[in-house]
Amino acid sequence: MKVLWVCDMVLPHLCDELGFKRTVIGGWINGMLDFIHRNTDIKMGICCPIKCRERMKDGIINKEQYYSFQMILEEDINGNQEERFVEIVNDFSPDIIHIWGTEYLHTYNMLCAAEKTGMLGKTIVSIQGLISSVMKHYYDGIEYDNYGTIEKMQEWLSKEKIRSSYEIKAIKKCINISGRTEWDRVSTMQINPKVNYWHIGEILRNVFYEEKGRWTVQQCNRHSIFLSRVYCPIKGLHYFFEAFQYVLKRFPDAIVKIAGDNIMESDNEYGRYLKRKAIELKIEEKIIFLGNISAEQMCQEYALANVFVCASTVENSSNSICEAMLVGTPVIGSFVGGIPDLISHKRDGFLYPCNGPEMLSYYIERVFEDDALVTEFSKKGVQTISDKIDREKNGNALIDIYNKMLNM
Repeated sequence: MKVLWVCDMVLPHLCDELGFKRTVIGGWINGMLDFIHRNTDIKMGICCPIKCRERMKDGIINKEQYYSFQMILEEDINGNQEERFVEIVNDFSPDIIHIWGTEYLHTYNMLCAAEKTGMLGKTIVSIQGLISSVMKHYYDGIEYDNYGTIEKMQEWLSKEKIRSSYEIKAIKKCINISGRTEWDRVSTMQINPKVNYWHIGEILRNVFYEEKGRWTVQQCNRHSIFLSRVYCPIKGLHYFFEAFQYVLKRFPDAIVKIAGDNIMESDNEYGRYLKRKAIELKIEEKIIFLGNISAEQMCQEYALANVFVCASTVENSSNSICEAMLVGTPVIGSFVGGIPDLISHKRDGFLYPCNGPEMLSYYIERVFEDDALVTEFSKKGVQTISDKIDREKNGNALIDIYNKMLNM
């Protein structure tokens, strides 16, 4: 079988080949690719987006065919991606086309290319985020202020409206879609009730399976909170800041560590908003940004944290929650999107209303003061998530779907 993947990033092993800095995102794609290479004889073709036309390159690495296509920006939607994709499909002659993510302009263009080449029925799109749903929550909890924050952020939203419109067109064109939560299934079926919806769980990066159940209450750094990347308002850091100010009243030694670059020092309107908020709440000195860290470093931070928090205002299935639970770290997540598919409230973690910072602070304090409770959360969390992100089960489910599509 020959399978052509269309990715939304340059995968880490191709970064070296194409001369790019290795990315720290997209671990679920790398995990599934690793499973395919280790367990099947599928011949893989990988398509990756490149911003600069001069750096586009096709080739073969470790018997894997790779292609590049030029990324189209929202302000330049009339590019020639469709022609490029037709060229790639004709060259590779895949049995199956698998597109990762509905929320990109290239997804729609590849679907058009698949239709032109008679491959639409053999094409599947995996849901990552759903920008058409995410947009509705983009400003949740952002206050109007004297700095015109929301007005300035409207520029971003206008670009996302273009992506949203193409996402809806793509989903309507799809014959096959895969997802992993009740939320993404419902959201997809509302746009295209006739689509074949396939459930496929994700595979994490190998290191998290190796560190399964590593966390212990005795070895964690007490009163430390860990968050993953918070690069935009839907990650809810502004709500978390409000909760954290309450936590500090009872636990003045509490600290927060965040994976990713310091958004508060970036040329970003949301970052400036966060910095003003942190200064106003007098918590700025308690927030530590770790920069872009490796999977191994993420594992270490999960193991050291007293609790992991996902404060998103909208989310599909949080890979960070999956990683934290597999390591055994107690988790608290907002009750949005697909997060309730991962956490069972008061059984293996806490769920709270995303716009309820008082409840978030209460649950953080519960974690800090009840060792027996979090030890039970840790044990049950590992058990719960192990099944959901089982490599053999989810990898074989994807292969099974490929085979079923071949016979449709």
